[in-house]
Amino acid sequence: DDKNCPLLSATRGNKRSIDLSNEIKVVEGTQCLVLYKLRPEVITSDNVHTSIFLSSMIDSPLDSLYYMIKSVFTPALRDNNNNNKSNQAATQQIQTSLNELEQVLRSSGKKTHGSSSSSMAIISQPKDEITYWHDIAKSASTKTNDLERAKYFLKLFDPVKGNFENFENLTLLELVDVVEKTQDVYDEIWRQVEYDEYPEQRMKHLLTITSNAFVQSVQKQLSN
Repeated sequence: DDKNCPLLSATRGNKRSIDLSNEIKVVEGTQCLVLYKLRPEVITSDNVHTSIFLSSMIDSPLDSLYYMIKSVFTPALRDNNNNNKSNQAATQQIQTSLNELEQVLRSSGKKTHGSSSSSMAIISQPKDEITYWHDIAKSASTKTNDLERAKYFLKLFDPVKGNFENFENLTLLELVDVVEKTQDVYDEIWRQVEYDEYPEQRMKHLLTITSNAFVQSVQKQLSN
C-alpha cells in the first residue's frame, strides 16, 4: 500500500464486471464504491477500520452527494442539534449551509439529467415532484410553453401541496382524506389536455413514491 495514494474505487458496469482504479469514474448506469483514506498512511489490519471511509456513488457524483446530504448528514446533524444544546448555534449554521447546498445540487441534477431516471431518482417524496415543477416555472431559461405547462401542473397539484409538506404530522383519518384527494389530483393531471401530457415515467415514479409515503405515514401512526 502506498500511503500517498488517497483512494480506491470499484466500479460495476452494465456487464457486471468490476473495474478498480485510483480515480473516481462514474457514468450513468454504473455503480461505484469508493474507499478513501482519512490520513496519508499505510493501511494495515490494525488501522483499516479507523483510517478508511466508504462511500457509494450511483449515476453521478452530483446525485450521490445530494442523497448523502439529504438522507444522512442533514438528519444526523438535526438529531445531534437536538441532543447537544451547547453547540446549537454552530450546528444550525452548518444545517443552513447544507440545506442551501442541497437545493443547488437538486437543481443542478435536474438541469443535467432532464427527464432521465437520474433526475427522477432525486425525487424521493411527493413534495419533491411539486418542487421540480416549481423550479421549472421559475427558471429564466424555461421556454414559454414549458413555463406555462409547469404553472398549470402546479395549479393542479395545489389541493394536496400542503398535505404533502406535512405528511409526518397527519392523523390516520386525515391520511384517508388525503388519499382520496391525491387520487383525484393525479387523475386530473394525467387526463389534462391543455398542454402536453404528463411524462409517463414521471407519473409512474410519482405513484410509487406517493404510495411509499402513505405506507410510511400509516406505519408511523400505528407504531405510536
